[in-house]
Amino acid sequence: MKVGIFGGSFDPIHRGHLRLAAAAQKQLKLAKVYFVLSPRPPFKRNRIVTSVSDRLPMLRKALAGRPRFVAARWEVNHSGPSYTVTTLKTYKKRHPEDDLYFIMGSDVLKNFHRWKNPRKIIALARLAVGLRPGTGRMKKRTFFSGALRTLRGVFPDISSTQIRDRVRKKRSLQSLVPKTVAAYIARKKLYR
Repeated sequence: MKVGIFGGSFDPIHRGHLRLAAAAQKQLKLAKVYFVLSPRPPFKRNRIVTSVSDRLPMLRKALAGRPRFVAARWEVNHSGPSYTVTTLKTYKKRHPEDDLYFIMGSDVLKNFHRWKNPRKIIALARLAVGLRPGTGRMKKRTFFSGALRTLRGVFPDISSTQIRDRVRKKRSLQSLVPKTVAAYIARKKLYR
């Protein structure tokens, strides 16, 4: 089975995430795309991340009605930083027959060499990368050696940082997040 793994803090999840996952699912013919919520993203240690008890319900609301998309709780109770290599190893132990694709935007790929054990990551999964506006051309590093698959399409230039900033400034989130997520943010008074 071909499976996509899309990890992130999803603080909050937005339409850019969903469009990227949909492109990967369709173009790579993935049976499932698992959105793996990272409770403690290693590269966001200098920022307060919204609690899992709010990010997980937003993720579930955004994925409702999309049977191939699954909100994965695999790392929710993990005590240390969440590393992609650990997630992929764990999945591969349980499902050794599955072909894995790790989904990311090109903005994330440019720092991929700084991740924990990037060579092991590409030994476990191919990288499915969507080009985000403003990130320029992707440089293929020699250690990718065919493990990189560029997704076709134009992916919106939306970031979770931008969304949190818009909430603080009391600006509309229309077209940036699903309506159910916008309603949750407003009801819970998040990001103010």
